[in-house]
Amino acid sequence: MKKALESITVKLLGKQYTIRCPQEEAEMLQQCAVQLDKQMQAVQQTNKIAGNEQIAIVAALNVVGESLQQQQLHKQQRIRTKQRIHALKRRITDCLSPQAQMPLETPDEVLD
Repeated sequence: MKKALESITVKLLGKQYTIRCPQEEAEMLQQCAVQLDKQMQAVQQTNKIAGNEQIAIVAALNVVGESLQQQQLHKQQRIRTKQRIHALKRRITDCLSPQAQMPLETPDEVLD
């Protein structure tokens, strides 16, 4: 079954664009457009680039760069978490091994 498409209007650097997207994605697309517009305005002000196409390219590269950095950080966190879990598993296993267990019964001399 085809998804119902909706036409939405987004504004980037003062220019309006009409985009069709699935209805359930319309709100997210609006939010993305707001963020992209902010990025483009920042690029325009900081770099003094005149053409909207160049501004859009630099803004897109900035957004992708930030996304890749976040992905790398997330990957490093996953690796550290897995290493910590493995270390904890080894410690638990060592503590539960028969050699490491404390005797549960009292010594014979205490019972006499």
